[in-house]
Parts: sequence; C-alpha cells; structure tokens
Amino acid sequence: MSIKGHLQGLGLLACALIIAAGVLSNRDRAPEHQGAVDLAPGPRDELTLRRDADGHFRVEAEVNGRPLQFLIDTGASHVVLSPADAARIGLRPTRDDFSLSLTTANGSLRAAPVTLDTVRIGSLDIPQVTAVVTGTDLPQSLLGMSFLNRLGRWRVEGDRLMLGD
Repeated sequence: MSIKGHLQGLGLLACALIIAAGVLSNRDRAPEHQGAVDLAPGPRDELTLRRDADGHFRVEAEVNGRPLQFLIDTGASHVVLSPADAARIGLRPTRDDFSLSLTTANGSLRAAPVTLDTVRIGSLDIPQVTAVVTGTDLPQSLLGMSFLNRLGRWRVEGDRLMLGD
C-alpha cells in the first residue's frame, strides 16, 4: 500500500476516533457488563463479549504484557492508543514520532505509528499489531481493525461479539 493510501486509511481511522470520543464522553457512567468475556465451547475456543448497556463492546486486553481497557471499534482502521495508555505499556513517542497528520471532522490530529509486540484477549494472542498513539487525550483506547483482521474470525450476533482464532 502506498504512503498516500495508508494516510487516507488513517484519515478514516481518525474520523471513527472522533465519533467514538463523542460517544465515550459520558464514560464515567459504569455500563452494565463492562468488559464481560465468556469462553464459549466449540470446535475451537471462541471468546464472546457482551454488549454494554450503552450499546458498545468493551474489553480488557493485555498489550505488551500490561492490561488496558478498550472500546472495540470496527470503524477504526487500527488500534488507537491514548497517550496515557501508551505510557502505561512503555510507549512514549517523542515529538518527532508524531509524523502522521490525520484529518477529522473536528480538525487535524497528530499521531505516531507504533507496532505492539502482542495483544491478548483470553486465549487469543496476536503478535505484531500495528497501532497509532494519538497526540490528543482520549477517554478510551480503541481496538480497531488492525487487531480484528488478524483473527481467524469475528462476528456480531445480537448483543454478542464473538472472536475466534
């Protein structure tokens, strides 16, 4: 993929980020079943996430060995980390690392591309996941398509999101 194509994809990611930020603005309210994960039996293990009372799927993932809370966002091209979450897992991009300029409905946003060593949810362990660290605070990091596309399968059925290898 060309740099221009990659940046256009990141622009779409930024739009999804702004939309998610608006939805998350009342995150202090504790949704029912936040981050609820069940291990459902089947031919292979499958993780099932229950939708929160506010209609979103949230999950705690282990990133580079450290726990982080995520909103699952199928509209985000990549995993998007807030500066605070990036620092929690040892990523501290320098000013020069924020080389991406993303255009969103709310203006421009600077981001630093990174690669996460591992992202684990339950028994699902995905290595070398591409992500971006925003230069702007976010209420919650986003688990986007750069993670979901690395799974063997994922699907939504009613109020459940199933993830499998």
